[in-house]
Amino acid sequence: MDETPESASEVGSSSKPLAIMRGYLLVLPHATASKSESFAPHLVCEDQSVVRLHVKGENPFGASSLNPFHGRFVEITGHWGPRNRSLLVSGSNAKIPPFLK
Repeated sequence: MDETPESASEVGSSSKPLAIMRGYLLVLPHATASKSESFAPHLVCEDQSVVRLHVKGENPFGASSLNPFHGRFVEITGHWGPRNRSLLVSGSNAKIPPFLK
């Protein structure tokens, strides 16, 4: 299930630093009790922080190409979106959790 990351220029502004994060990808409710309420992929990081994920070119309110990774430990590569609220994903690949090695 390895995927090759796109180039940084295809993902977003190259002036923003590339972020590489690891954690469990979960499809969770987003913006509950609002007009924008939907399910979206989030990364629950090793430090227990939760980051919303978005793939450039995909509808943020529809199904994501990241949904098949739900419940898996992954490494995500991307750039921070506007106001650092979400990570604009450039690629991902499944990794074995360090505690299972």
